[in-house]
Amino acid sequence: MKKTSVTPANENLPLYLFYYSKGILKNLLTKQKLYTGANPPSVKADITLTPKIVADWCNLFELSVPVQNSQHQHSSIPHLPYFSSAITLSFIDLLTSININFNNLLFTKWVVKINNNHHQGQTENLIIGQKYTLHTEISSISIISAHSIFVGTKTNVTNSSNHHLISTSNNYFKVTKMNINKNTIMPLTLTEDKLQPMRGLSKRRPQLKDPFLSKKIFIPVGFPLKFGRVSGDFSINHTTNFTAKYLLKFPKAFIQGICTSSYIFKIIASDLNIDLHDFEMTFCNPIFVDQYININININSDNSNRNNSNDNKNYLYEITDENNLLLAFGSFGSFR
Repeated sequence: MKKTSVTPANENLPLYLFYYSKGILKNLLTKQKLYTGANPPSVKADITLTPKIVADWCNLFELSVPVQNSQHQHSSIPHLPYFSSAITLSFIDLLTSININFNNLLFTKWVVKINNNHHQGQTENLIIGQKYTLHTEISSISIISAHSIFVGTKTNVTNSSNHHLISTSNNYFKVTKMNINKNTIMPLTLTEDKLQPMRGLSKRRPQLKDPFLSKKIFIPVGFPLKFGRVSGDFSINHTTNFTAKYLLKFPKAFIQGICTSSYIFKIIASDLNIDLHDFEMTFCNPIFVDQYININININSDNSNRNNSNDNKNYLYEITDENNLLLAFGSFGSFR
């Protein structure tokens, strides 16, 4: 297992870009082929949650920056993907290890579970100045056609001092331009009941009725790169008009998946002010720059498909463009 110590993009951008570019170049030179091993690689990375990291994320999404009082304690830290730089570098390494080219994948789904022991009164809050360890591994590789697969990754975030689990996230990506033998046996494949909800997403239509909270947000030109300088997630294959057009054949640049989810986190922090328990987002269509998007949120009245206890309050949301095209949807849960 490879282990690294990460300097985030917003702490030292030139140094981060050196490692990012080095990883991307190695990846792009990798010949893409199907990985069929039963023991895929994993990566560990250490990252310290500095005041600058938290402040830059909060400022980017116009949230109040936590302040430190005389007892050296901080006010509540908004839930944002502060560890994105470490996860991005780890993910590039893992893609290279399993022979997947970065230019051929799109983010499909993100599921996060926060380790919050609410009933025992033991909440694992993030602490500014604390070092955290991220363990990222390939969790699944599933064939969906003769030329495409789904790759799943899993990341555990733990407190490096006491080894307490902070959160677990599962990410799923669609990879194209594969050449697959139909008789190939995949030891890490997902079952069909988990694959089916990730099929045909671009044609899915909005379903949320009578939202209790709606937000209209403008995505400015250049925001994907601005987000990259804070998050470390530059997603060079679609964050400029040039790369989006010539690498992925899209009309213009579109924002990163983690950027999309951060807009929901902003609403959770600024409008709902809830203690987040879990979060899920599925991506349907790109969110292009230079347009307005609509975010609609409603309380989920049907909790039968969730594993949360009765003490949790659950929400559904959808993101659409001005033509009512569904861009993303998902759910999140909080403690009452």
